[in-house]
Amino acid sequence: MRPLRLASLLCILAVSTRAGSATTDNRFTKSGGEITDKVTGLVWLAADTSAAVTWPSRACPATYRVPKAAELVSIVDYRIGASNGVTADPIFNLVYAAYWSNDQAGAGASNAWVVDFSGGGTSSTTQSSTLHLRCVR
Repeated sequence: MRPLRLASLLCILAVSTRAGSATTDNRFTKSGGEITDKVTGLVWLAADTSAAVTWPSRACPATYRVPKAAELVSIVDYRIGASNGVTADPIFNLVYAAYWSNDQAGAGASNAWVVDFSGGGTSSTTQSSTLHLRCVR
């Protein structure tokens, strides 16, 4: 499968959330320890890493990897709002606010991009910080 470009991903998400074709009722399916996104084709581990890790992490199982920032943003659901503390479909059962992406913040930088599910925003933080991780393939 070809990786999605950020512009393509944002277009898919804008259309799917406006048109209601990718509602929280049918966009994701959970089977065993995986969650499949029917819009992007990504397969997420159903659980976070058990402990916070520094970046870049080797905490993902062999067939999984650390997601790109755009991939993490793809599971943000702004329609839910942060009333429950998390702006993501409940199927993900996210319990932490910020999650690592595999994207560095600038060339040769000591920072990496993070997606904050308490509001759906992105920011960068030092790679020596410890955050949780949701692996994808």
